[in-house]
Order: sequence, then C-alpha cells, then structure tokens
Amino acid sequence: MGLTAAELELRKRRLGLDGDEELRMSELGDLIAGRSGGGAGSPGLPAGGPYDLACAVERQRVAAAQDRDGVGIEPYLADCCASLVEVGERLAGASSDPQDAMRAFLSVLRLAFLDIGLAVDARVATRDRALQEATRELETFTYAVAHDLRAPLRAFIGFSEALMGTRRTAWTSGRGHTSGSSRRTAGGWASSSRSS
Repeated sequence: MGLTAAELELRKRRLGLDGDEELRMSELGDLIAGRSGGGAGSPGLPAGGPYDLACAVERQRVAAAQDRDGVGIEPYLADCCASLVEVGERLAGASSDPQDAMRAFLSVLRLAFLDIGLAVDARVATRDRALQEATRELETFTYAVAHDLRAPLRAFIGFSEALMGTRRTAWTSGRGHTSGSSRRTAGGWASSSRSS
C-alpha cells in the first residue's frame, strides 16, 4: 500500500477535490460523521476533516484488513452508497441554500470516489501479494517435482537401455553364428537357415 503524498494529491486533483472542498468537508465534519458506519476504522465515508496521507493510509489499511477477513468489496460499496444518501439528506435539511447543499454534496461525492479508489487499490494490492506468494509456492513445487523425478527417470532410462542392449546382443549373436542370408520380418531379423 505504498501510497505517497504526491500520489494522493494527484488523485485529489483528478477528482477536482481541492483545498476549498477539503475545508468545506472539515466544516461539515459532524454532518458527515453522523453516519453510523463512517469513521476512520470502518467502512462508509471517512469522518470529516482533512483527507491527508495519514487518513488515506488508514482507510487503505482498513480495506486490506477487510479483504483479508473475507469481507468483499460489495458491502463496502453498499455502505458508501448508504452513507452518501444519508449525508445528502442531512445536507439538504441543514442548508438554507440549495446551491451550497449541492456543492457540499459534490465535495462529499468526490471524497467518496477518492476513498473507493483507495479501497479498491488496497484490495488489489492484497490480492496481488497473495498471487505472488502462490506463484512462488508453485515454482518451488515445480522445481521440487522436477528435481525429485530426475533420479527415478535416470534409473528408468538406464534400465531401458540395459534391456535394449541385451536384446540387441541376443539378436546380433544369433545372426552372427549362422550362415546364409538374413531377411527382415515382422518379428525382427530372421535367418534363412534355421536349425531345428
């Protein structure tokens, strides 16, 4: 989860989440944090305040822990959606100016997208590490199997060669002591003059 401050700022810029919106989020902290599922240690929207690197890293840590515990992304996204609905309703009820309420809600929405992106990144990183570990285990197993099969395979090849050499010697010795012409048959080499 090696998120840097520069990467976090870049993500914020791409979403249009600027300093004014973060200040607005800090001012709306109680309204946003009023959601029971929110907060730094749980799913849903993060509590109000600056979404700085420490907050982002904590949110990624929570997402990775949930992934390790087998909690899928679906409950997290459902909680985010429920949080957005509740926050939107609270903002609409708390503001006398609909324009301000809409701007505040858009700020919350941008924050939610930022948070969802970080959570997905954390889950992908967790799964990537698991995949790398499984790949290493498979490589180790493959090497061990290949190494362990060398000795039996050499013995099998040696035994096969010994059998083939004995058979060849028998064919050659049988042919070498008889006179006459030899011909190839379905059963191997046969001598034209056979003794009874």
